[in-house]
Amino acid sequence: MTAPALRPETAWRQWALPLLLMAANTLSFVDRQILSLLIEPIRRDLGLGDGTAGMLYGLGFTLTYLLAAFPLAWLADRIGPRRVIVGAVMAWSLATGACGLARSLGGLIAARMAVGLGEGGLTPAAMAWISRQFPRERTATAIGVFQTGIYLGNGLALLVGAWIALRFDPAGRHMVPLLGPMAGWQVAFLLLVLPGLALAVALALCPAPRGGESERATAPSVAMRGAAGWRIGALPALLIVAYACLVLGGNGAQVWTPTLLQRQFGWSVQQSGFVLGTLSLGFGILGTLGGGLAADAMARRSGLRGPIALAQGAMLVVAPIALAFPLAPDAGVAVALIGAHQMASAFALCGGMAALQGAAPDAQRTRITAMLMVAINLGGTLAGPWIMGVVSDAWPGAGLGPAMAVTGCLATLLAALLMARAQRLA
Repeated sequence: MTAPALRPETAWRQWALPLLLMAANTLSFVDRQILSLLIEPIRRDLGLGDGTAGMLYGLGFTLTYLLAAFPLAWLADRIGPRRVIVGAVMAWSLATGACGLARSLGGLIAARMAVGLGEGGLTPAAMAWISRQFPRERTATAIGVFQTGIYLGNGLALLVGAWIALRFDPAGRHMVPLLGPMAGWQVAFLLLVLPGLALAVALALCPAPRGGESERATAPSVAMRGAAGWRIGALPALLIVAYACLVLGGNGAQVWTPTLLQRQFGWSVQQSGFVLGTLSLGFGILGTLGGGLAADAMARRSGLRGPIALAQGAMLVVAPIALAFPLAPDAGVAVALIGAHQMASAFALCGGMAALQGAAPDAQRTRITAMLMVAINLGGTLAGPWIMGVVSDAWPGAGLGPAMAVTGCLATLLAALLMARAQRLA
């Protein structure tokens, strides 16, 4: 089902939807990333080792995020994306508050797992809602607006976390009405609950997607249900694997870049966090918005092949930058290349994602997007940082920079090759 063209008098209302979804995406990244700033006072307060503290950030969140993606995508196809998104935002916001109420390792792990379960429902349902609300020639721009939340969230997690830390010493004790004395890191989590609940109310007041809440009118036949409903064609499969490779190199670099700057140029944690957060807010947002507008222009000219070709071209730009910035001999050159890497990677993000929405059948769109999110989280959140670390350890005398350069470049070139194949199938 393709959404009809927007009427001028209603266009501004429909653009409010991707802006609200962008806010939800931003909040989801703030809620998951702020833990990285608070990990040291949490570790000291709960008496944790570094390994256990690291598990709170990665494994506990990511596994439940991945487990939630498929059932919540199926639910969004059955009852509609709006209901799933509203429930997901409320669930992860309350779970973030539960992180602040936790007084033991077990309680904090359970709350982090609940955050992952809630956030697993956002992106597949949001993509489905956008693709049903906008005509195909504007879908990539709307997706670009939504995806700016990734870079806003990554940057704001550092900046908001720093602001909260100035107001409430994370290692100190503070009196909270009705709750009594609490650690500063607990207060930080509690302060994120109200924005999430307010956002859930705003999303609930949005008009239902075109065609109503549910897609039952276009639901698959009996032959398409069950396991068969998860089978996808070659084009969506190629796009999914290509983006998993792109994110493997990109997110792996994002995780290790602060360490690279600290080891290579003697930067402090605060300096690297401020600079990288600012780059994410600036270059990441420019890339997603520019990529979305350009992909829509290409779609109007060449159909599905246009956005795919644009994404492939952007990946071919990313590859040499991924090779160059970890090897830069000067901090200024490294920072400039990191900004270019973020912008080109973000630019590549929108075209293929918009093409995936166009290539997916209506009744499978949410589930195919869930497959994409699982693939890029396995590739980026789990495999990317791990592979770069393994290569660094296994390459005596080379260090982290060459490991990042080789892994990031090869992963991005593989993504570009897969996109070239997808272009021939489109």
